[in-house]
Amino acid sequence: MTFLWRPFSKSLGQQKEILAGVYNKDDYDYPLGFKLDERKDDDGPLQDDPTLMDYNGKVKATVMINYAQEMINIRANDEHVMVLMGDDFTFMNAYQNYNELEKLIKIGNIIQEVNLTFVMSTPSRFTDALKSENIKWPVKEDDIFPYMENSLFWTGYFSSRPALKKHVKDASAFFNAEQNVFARMQIDQKTSQQEVTKINDASFYFNDALAVL
Repeated sequence: MTFLWRPFSKSLGQQKEILAGVYNKDDYDYPLGFKLDERKDDDGPLQDDPTLMDYNGKVKATVMINYAQEMINIRANDEHVMVLMGDDFTFMNAYQNYNELEKLIKIGNIIQEVNLTFVMSTPSRFTDALKSENIKWPVKEDDIFPYMENSLFWTGYFSSRPALKKHVKDASAFFNAEQNVFARMQIDQKTSQQEVTKINDASFYFNDALAVL
């Protein structure tokens, strides 16, 4: 489920390769039982106070420990696995998400009996950890199907309107540079209020057009 992908192996050999991974049935969503956000409140909160009747910290932490072990069993590496927490349009309440995660990590590390350590991480730290394992990864050289849902393949973002997408990327870079210049102008005491208004109007219309595209 974690492997080196060399899609250009016939022409470039090992010069171009991607460390790739396929995730469990939850995709990049919260694992089942841990969906808690203002826009995704399928599951109840983690209660870590054992003196309260709704205490469920040990049960939830045990579920996460078992989930992590399942992931370990289907990968070549057994030292580091990434558990993804989130989905599209989630983290509306970042405090709620991170508070739940911190409680889960704390309880999980206390009750685990299988030499697991839960940490809050990032993609770059996880990749560095995988490199440190010095594993001979499985290699895939052929193509990979894009995401499929209900017998439909999500391929449009690879192939549709390439000229427009290039135009948007160029305009975005220009807009970012323009914002830096505008910010300097707005904090300059010599810039009049009328000029500031014009700058803000120009920024709004540019940003609006980019957002629509």
